[in-house]
Amino acid sequence: ETVTARRVLAALNSTSQLDASSASGTGKGGSRRNSMLQTFSSFKGKGTLFSEAEGHSSRSPLRRFLQSLSNVVRYWPETLVFIAAVVASVVSFMLLRDSEYRTADVAFYQQASDRGTVLQWELDRVFGDLETVTAYMNVTPEWKDDGFRERFKNVTSSIIGRSPGTQCLTWVPVVTDMALRTYLEDQQGRQLHLGGSAMQVRNSNGTIERCLYYKDASGNSFCSPAVPAGGPWDAAGAGLHHAWYPAYIVEPVDDRTGFRSSNAPAILFDLSSNALRNESLSRAILTGLPSATARLTLVQETETQFGLIVFYPVHQLLPCPSSSSAAAASASAASSSAAAATCLQL
Repeated sequence: ETVTARRVLAALNSTSQLDASSASGTGKGGSRRNSMLQTFSSFKGKGTLFSEAEGHSSRSPLRRFLQSLSNVVRYWPETLVFIAAVVASVVSFMLLRDSEYRTADVAFYQQASDRGTVLQWELDRVFGDLETVTAYMNVTPEWKDDGFRERFKNVTSSIIGRSPGTQCLTWVPVVTDMALRTYLEDQQGRQLHLGGSAMQVRNSNGTIERCLYYKDASGNSFCSPAVPAGGPWDAAGAGLHHAWYPAYIVEPVDDRTGFRSSNAPAILFDLSSNALRNESLSRAILTGLPSATARLTLVQETETQFGLIVFYPVHQLLPCPSSSSAAAASASAASSSAAAATCLQL
């Protein structure tokens, strides 16, 4: 722009010379000179502005800060209103947020309290149902009879009907020898005709029937070993006898209402083959008190829902076997206990 201004100045000089040599001195030449003078003035102004802009950009940061501060001081009412608006917005946001949090917390704790109360009622009802079934089993030693499965179903059907949170009620006997295990497997085969995977069944006199089984870490089912490994859980493990603990009688097998999944997959599952189940049932045996597992997935579960198992120990008063060893054991304990002539069955 400065170079352009110089060119315009040179043109004006030449124009002045032409005007001086002109006889008229006015008219077209004068008008041209006035127009160019106006153009020069505008360019000169631009050049002046450009020089001022360069000078402003070359100022130090301190001078720019002082200039900004002077502008703030000059417009302090507007600045004060702006700061007050920002502070009010922040405070209002924080107050509204805290109010929303308090409202959400109150609603959450209220719902949690209501659900906790409902859960407590349901657990109390389940425990009451288990105590009823336990009392029935205490006075029913003939659980190995062929007709007992139907009687157990009649006793538990009304209990299951009023307890939607209960998946099933199960009778878990202590099976200590292979003869009783084979008998229970054959009885189940005659009554329920349950099968399973190739490694979960056995051939009994030409009939394929489910055996007492366990699941490995991958979820595959296998017939339990010939030597039992379950039993009362104890850190030392000394002096405790092992046994199988099958879910022998399970009601309902199939829920006609469709509310529950089928319990057929759980029948003859050895509960002691799983660490959580074995620890809980062993605690019930050793303490004589109810015991519950931690959260787990039931064998019959087809979705991703969790559950738990509550074990109640059942003490049946049964005549001791007439073997010499059992008679000797009863005689040796008769002096210290009035129940020495009875045997304990879970």
